[in-house]
Amino acid sequence: MKQKAQSVSARQGVEEAYAPGILFYVWARRETNQRVFHPVEAGLAVALVAAGVAAAYLIWNGSISPL
Repeated sequence: MKQKAQSVSARQGVEEAYAPGILFYVWARRETNQRVFHPVEAGLAVALVAAGVAAAYLIWNGSISPL
């Protein structure tokens, strides 16, 4: 069971790394007056941010380890 928890922790760490990049993506798209997200992309971005927030909470709570 411990091996499964480690793989979940590693996957959530990746989500935390990509979520802040969305801000830069939005900034760049607005600078060039392009549409920020298509509907499918918006859904994926929301899911990615939600997963990052959930992972950060679980790390803060001690339920999972970032290592």
